[in-house]
Amino acid sequence: MISDVLKELLVVFAISAAVAVGSVLLTVGYPGMWLTEFYLTLFNRKIPSELGLGGLFIALVMSFLYPFGIFWGYLVGFRLVPWLLRLPDAAKWGVGIGAFVLWTLGVFELCYRWALWQAKKL
Repeated sequence: MISDVLKELLVVFAISAAVAVGSVLLTVGYPGMWLTEFYLTLFNRKIPSELGLGGLFIALVMSFLYPFGIFWGYLVGFRLVPWLLRLPDAAKWGVGIGAFVLWTLGVFELCYRWALWQAKKL
């Protein structure tokens, strides 16, 4: 029926979704908000203040999407890379963490551009 790899991916995706929902509902997105604040400071950017609560909504969307990097990190680091290359376990972890970081940076950039676009529309 369903292959073991697909089952693993579904489990990892479900865990990512649970972390995302739990992050937003239980902690009001605090870990994601911290990461968003870190990226804003790191890249010397600001979410436009004209957005008001819309800016908060965009920050919450970022907080919700960040944990899905767990899924992509697992998929790239522990499924795709071993299929293509023979690497030691430490390298697999490094590739997985790198994929997670790239995912969070991509989500940050897309949502930041969305915020700028919304502010421009106002």
